[in-house]
Amino acid sequence: DSPGSADVYCPFNKRPLGGGASRSGAFRTNMVTSAPVERASDGAKGWVVKIWNEGPLPTTLYAWVICASVTS
Repeated sequence: DSPGSADVYCPFNKRPLGGGASRSGAFRTNMVTSAPVERASDGAKGWVVKIWNEGPLPTTLYAWVICASVTS
């Protein structure tokens, strides 16, 4: 059993509209988190995904974020 995670961020003038993840390799892998995230060091906004691999085989995690300019 082992955890894994990936963060992806938008350019500084854009905001995340959504995001997601996929994986290849091990088939006993569960998605634990898929959510917006803000990086503490510089305020960049993006997407975080976390998985839990229940099997003995390795897996590769792919994460993406969809970004756009947003006016309030």
